[in-house]
Amino acid sequence: MKNWFWGKKKRVTDIWPKKEDGQPVTPAYLTHCVETQMELEITVNMLQAYGIPVVTNYSSDGRFGKVILGMSGSGCDLYVPENMLEDAKNILNGEIQDEQENEQ
Repeated sequence: MKNWFWGKKKRVTDIWPKKEDGQPVTPAYLTHCVETQMELEITVNMLQAYGIPVVTNYSSDGRFGKVILGMSGSGCDLYVPENMLEDAKNILNGEIQDEQENEQ
């Protein structure tokens, strides 16, 4: 039980998809979140649970507010790989379909 439930957290660069030439897929703008920190974390973790890596970008002074207040007053932008953008939009809109439903 030495390493029970503890694993090395992967960085976004490790899980971000690559093109055929080995370069990372271009990030595409998904949405701007003006939410509490908890709602932002839930959104990011939900996308990651479906295998979609997410990059957050705090605009203007948002990063400073996150450090001082624990949340950004100006919100943050979410970016996903451009080849997964449509799936990410469907997940956020609640339009997730099971693969078995599509086969029938």
